[in-house]
Amino acid sequence: IEWCSALHNQGFKRNLQRATLPSVPALREFANEVLLDVMLFLNPRYRSLILDTVATQLNTVRDSFKKNNPAFNGSVTVVGHSLGSVISWELLSSPADDCVGRLKSMPDSFVALGSPIGCFSCVSFEDSLTSRLAKLREAKVDIFNLFHPNDPVAYRLEPLLAAEPTSCACAKCKAHTTSTAIGYGSGATGVHEGIGGGEDDDVEPPVFLSTSHGVDRVHVRLKKFGDELNKGKEKIGKDLLQTVEEARKITDNIKDNIKTNLGSLGNLGRMFNPGVDEEGGEGSEGIQGGADGEDDEERAAVPDGEADACLKEHAG
Repeated sequence: IEWCSALHNQGFKRNLQRATLPSVPALREFANEVLLDVMLFLNPRYRSLILDTVATQLNTVRDSFKKNNPAFNGSVTVVGHSLGSVISWELLSSPADDCVGRLKSMPDSFVALGSPIGCFSCVSFEDSLTSRLAKLREAKVDIFNLFHPNDPVAYRLEPLLAAEPTSCACAKCKAHTTSTAIGYGSGATGVHEGIGGGEDDDVEPPVFLSTSHGVDRVHVRLKKFGDELNKGKEKIGKDLLQTVEEARKITDNIKDNIKTNLGSLGNLGRMFNPGVDEEGGEGSEGIQGGADGEDDEERAAVPDGEADACLKEHAG
């Protein structure tokens, strides 16, 4: 059931984004996504529109399923997640005029996943949780409140029932309501410690279920895979730094060896050519070349006639 698009298309999200500060963008984006829908639902102007949209779609899905499966006589369950569970809860249990009679039929059970119904019951709903549960009990609707212990928007219901004064009704409602926490991995049944009511409430911890059956679920495996990748990146980085350091040491050793060998070659050359200056043969060649150049210049300075006479004299 989808109800957000009709409201978001009215420009709320765009205006909210314009008013949002640029700091801590990830946190602000999460807050905007969550708070916008909650504020719209609490606004009387849009509450009825949201309830009507969800009720209409629920009725349409029910009618379509019955039409396509005329022989079906099984049970029907409504499942609501997060704010969707609150909207479903209102349609199923609220005595308000905008909720009563919206659904063509009541389901056999209602499952709330990661639900803030407990929070809304404390700060928003005018009627008591006990009266809501009594209405659902009369309609023979079972209620299941499923949550993960680390879900920040999930709340329990039993502590609220224990805190209400009508103990008899609470006892019936307690038997009618099941709160279940979904664990994961090995030892999931041990993580329920500390999950209960207030200090003075005699509230049993929730029932913990492990859906892993000895195998990590997909999101847990993905998290472990990501952790392994991060460890691999850290190891690769350390190995790369170590390789670079080793390469630097090898390069320094090569440089030292080259300097040492060049010095040895120079000493060996002086042993076999003691008259050769340390500056090398290039200087000698340059001097010889210079002498030859001076002779060429002297030859070029002799006139051609005198040169011929010298040649004849030598020939005679």
